[in-house]
Amino acid sequence: MHVGGTNAPTRRVPLAAAILALILAGTLHGGPGEASELEDRPAASRNQHVRRVVREVELSPRLGPPGTRVILRASLLPALTPVQLVIGGTQSGFEGLALGQTDADGNFEGVVEVPSWSKRDQLHRFIVFNLYFSTVLAESAIFHVTDADGVVVRNGELGSSGSECTTLEGDDGERYRLIGATDELEAGNRVVVEGVLSESDEGCGEGLSLDLTLISIR
Repeated sequence: MHVGGTNAPTRRVPLAAAILALILAGTLHGGPGEASELEDRPAASRNQHVRRVVREVELSPRLGPPGTRVILRASLLPALTPVQLVIGGTQSGFEGLALGQTDADGNFEGVVEVPSWSKRDQLHRFIVFNLYFSTVLAESAIFHVTDADGVVVRNGELGSSGSECTTLEGDDGERYRLIGATDELEAGNRVVVEGVLSESDEGCGEGLSLDLTLISIR
């Protein structure tokens, strides 16, 4: 089912503190497709956890400044099921972006705007909950929030340096191809980088390209 961002109310979601902490720890730092271990837990502990039966949310685009309109698609969800679409950010909480319903084949599609509070140095994911916020049905890979010039801030470790393909293994789990002066740095250096992010996939294998404007050793 298609959900347009202009027709759905935007509001902050009043999640309980315990649920919010669980999602921030388990959802934002985990990746799409990680199934919950809920069934292995005693019945007494199940009520303390948000169940996660997770599919991946596809994003287009994968990066942009606050206000960017993003198309989100998920499939293989429960059919004809009401859902809540939210965005979550570390140190920022969650905001509900849309209410919707999956179609008869379990597909969901939404068009939403990245909230104004989103920060370029934090992790953000789009998450599809069931109506009662008790089950995470789908979540996206990281959405890279940039400034108006496409610049992000990322922490990580240099995987290789001083060659045609210098890479950053980001703390967010992504691999970035660094474009710019890194000759004085060595593989294994912990760094903070700023640069213009691109979805170009030329050279250095998988990963996003980051055209450096600033790099410093932590």
